[in-house]
Amino acid sequence: MGFDINAAEAEVSHHRETLTHIAEIEAALAGEIDESERRSATTAWALQQAVGEFLVASPQYSELYKQLRQAWARLRTIRAVLSLIDHEGHIPPSYFVRWQAEEPLERGMSYHDGQRLVPYEYDEKLLDDWLQALAELQHDADAALP
Repeated sequence: MGFDINAAEAEVSHHRETLTHIAEIEAALAGEIDESERRSATTAWALQQAVGEFLVASPQYSELYKQLRQAWARLRTIRAVLSLIDHEGHIPPSYFVRWQAEEPLERGMSYHDGQRLVPYEYDEKLLDDWLQALAELQHDADAALP
């Protein structure tokens, strides 16, 4: 029962070649994966830009922006009237801080009403309608906007 050293060396050589080949395949696949991820990121960015351009060109976006400008104008007017009343001396000091207060614009914020935390009010239906439309727009270019 002899040991064939040549056969063993040939088998080791074959396994080394196989390992080298596997390493080359692995490196090639890693390169392909990196390139695919780069292309995917570039494509995702381009898609996001295109959706943004579509949205800001829509009449619905223009209407939202118009409503925003009107809301700011209304807020400035109300605060100017409250200031006028205050300067005439008709607002008790405890009420002054109420109309001078600034409220956060971010969702999920709350205030303390003296007894408990109360979330600031939002038009949840409008928010939900836009969330749904934006989600649909990711898969359907013809999705309707609210």
